[in-house]
Amino acid sequence: MTPFSTETLYSGTYFRSRLEARWAVFMDCAGIEWSYEPAWVNIKFPGGVEINWRPDFLLEDGRWVEVKGSLDERAHERLLLIAESVGDVVVLGRIPQDGWHWPVQLHRCDDGELWAVPWRLDVGCPIAGRRPRLRSAGATIQKLLDGVLAGQPEWAEAPLIAARSARF
Repeated sequence: MTPFSTETLYSGTYFRSRLEARWAVFMDCAGIEWSYEPAWVNIKFPGGVEINWRPDFLLEDGRWVEVKGSLDERAHERLLLIAESVGDVVVLGRIPQDGWHWPVQLHRCDDGELWAVPWRLDVGCPIAGRRPRLRSAGATIQKLLDGVLAGQPEWAEAPLIAARSARF
């Protein structure tokens, strides 16, 4: 937990932060199945560096999710390295307040290149077809926290309202 986090109880689960609990409300309202901090993931990087990572959520489709209210440069770089290793990490930052910003999915393509793209619910390569996308170098800290200007899907409107207005 960061010094600014408030442990929050929602639906029988204690979350390390209120932001994580809000995203759980969002996923419940959207019908997205999730597990909170289900396991430690051991990641080995080239050069022998090894870390243990505990993702915030595991979605029913097998994608990992990290919730970030803030990111420093070191945590940003670590998140990009993790995504390069595991293939897909959805980054849920601040709850979007407008109709334009949408969370980022860090996606490693078959050629090993990492992309930051708008999060989609369907499984498969999210950069297939004509979609807004950014190379990982463009995945600035601010874009990971605020989302990308891709517009919000219609199905997300009610879950976003529920997440914003949740009282714990």
